[in-house]
Amino acid sequence: MLLWALSVFVIASALGGLTTNGDLLITARFIKGASAAFTAPAALSIITTTFAEGPVRNRALSIFTTVGASGFSLGLVLGGLLTELGWRWTFLLPAPIAAALVVLGRKYVARDTHTRGAGGYDVPGAVTASAAMLLLVRTVVTAPASGWGSLSTLGGFVVSALLLGAFIAIELRSPHPLVRLGILRSSRLVRANIAAMALFGSYIGYQFIGTLYLQSLLGWSSLQTAFAFLPAGVIVAFGSTRIAPIIDRFGTPRLLVIAFAVLTAGYALFIRLGASASYVTLMLPTVVLLAIGFAIGFPSLNVQATNGVADDEQGLASGLLNLVPARRCHRPRDRDRSGDESHGCRNWLEGGARWVPSRHRGRHRDRLVWSAGVTVRSVERATLSGRGRREHRRLRAD
Repeated sequence: MLLWALSVFVIASALGGLTTNGDLLITARFIKGASAAFTAPAALSIITTTFAEGPVRNRALSIFTTVGASGFSLGLVLGGLLTELGWRWTFLLPAPIAAALVVLGRKYVARDTHTRGAGGYDVPGAVTASAAMLLLVRTVVTAPASGWGSLSTLGGFVVSALLLGAFIAIELRSPHPLVRLGILRSSRLVRANIAAMALFGSYIGYQFIGTLYLQSLLGWSSLQTAFAFLPAGVIVAFGSTRIAPIIDRFGTPRLLVIAFAVLTAGYALFIRLGASASYVTLMLPTVVLLAIGFAIGFPSLNVQATNGVADDEQGLASGLLNLVPARRCHRPRDRDRSGDESHGCRNWLEGGARWVPSRHRGRHRDRLVWSAGVTVRSVERATLSGRGRREHRRLRAD
């Protein structure tokens, strides 16, 4: 699965970088994203089935998450560099890298020895789940323009809920379900998924607002903005590989508490957003704190989500962990009447009395407060349970 997904990724990346047709570009980007979605859980399941549960697997997972988190952070820097050269390079450059990984994978990754059982695939479950998620995302994205109380928005939420209900009903009755719902009885897995939702959901919102702050208010170029986030990539790259021994000693619940406490502090500092703040006094402390939280939390989440799961369900557990419902805000909420998105964003970034209209200041500051609040709640709901601590002590005793 991993090599097939990488192969499709190569073709879609090359096609997107070479095409001159808009529809074909969108199609290539969709296929590229879909194939990339297969690679993360496939790679994670290969690691968890290759290494036995314990210190060795924790070490392997810390290296895996270091590479993934570093790519996520350093991708901002590389993206800024490539944007300066031309947008096509954001498609073309990944193609030869992924092609090299396909060649290396065929040589070094052992073939899967598990045989697929008879019964085929859960096509109805896949269709209903995909339709529910796509409709939900579309409803949330279009709601600011159409209105949260409009018929289309309310109807979208209702139909999404009905499709999700149909998916659950199908999974309960299917002899070969896409998602065996019994796996959700694992409290460790459920808490890890809730924490992952909070981690990525809040961080992507911060990235969006931080990028607008640097480019729309401070007037930074895309390259300068990319380097502004560089400290995060460096901290994650050097910090995550050293987390495995700490996980072995203290367990994932305690580390996740620390990680989300640090993340909350970073978001709280960024709430000082205003026209007079500088990068050194506002952005840099937040970037450093969020990087530390990411370096501690991301490896811990991967370990917590996969420990105690049978080998034949490692792919499912990995897929659920990577199914993070983090929505990127594709356009600002308060566009001005001319349709200029950057100007609409600038209205709420230019702080003090010059924020036009003034009600946007509270609205967007509330988004930052929400990010901090989500991380606080995730500590309580996803990590600080007595059952989690008892499970850690039981695993160490075993």
